[in-house]
Amino acid sequence: MSDRTAYLLATGSRGFSDYPLVANAASEARREALAYGFTRLVGVHGGAAGADSLFDRWCKENGVVPKDFPARWEADCIVGRCKPGHRCQRRDGTTFCPAEGNYRNQRMIDWLLSVTGPQAVLVLAFWEQPRSIGTANCVKLARAAGFTVRSFGNPPAPKGQEL
Repeated sequence: MSDRTAYLLATGSRGFSDYPLVANAASEARREALAYGFTRLVGVHGGAAGADSLFDRWCKENGVVPKDFPARWEADCIVGRCKPGHRCQRRDGTTFCPAEGNYRNQRMIDWLLSVTGPQAVLVLAFWEQPRSIGTANCVKLARAAGFTVRSFGNPPAPKGQEL
C-alpha cells in the first residue's frame, strides 16, 4: 500500500482563540482524509499567533506532522514587488515589510502545489472578524490554486451581501 498524504492548511486571525473549534474542524478533516484513503496527514500553517498556533497545538496533540512557514518580517523587501519606502518602523526603530504576510501565504501555496495536487489539500480558515486581511489573502490564493476552503468563526459575507 502506498503512502498517500493529505495536507491541511490552516489560516486565520491572530486573535482567534477558539481551540475547540479548531480541534473539531481539524479532526473532522482528518476523518474525511482517512475515509478517502489518505494514510498520512501534514498540517501546514503560517506560524503566527492565534489560529496558526492553535492548529499547531492540535497537530502535535494528534500525531500530525506540522509544517510552519513563519513570515520573515525583517527580511529585505522584494525588488519589483514592494513599493519603495513602504517599510514600517516599530517603536524600537527596527523596520519590517508589511507585505511579508502575503508573500508567506504565497510561499505556502506554492510549496503545497509543488508536493501535491489540489485534490489533496483542504484549507481551514478561522475568522475572528470578517476583515482579517491576511486570512482573506490566504483564502484568495488557496481558491485560485484550486484548493477547497472551509470557513469557521466570523467569515465575511459573500460579495454583494456585505452589510
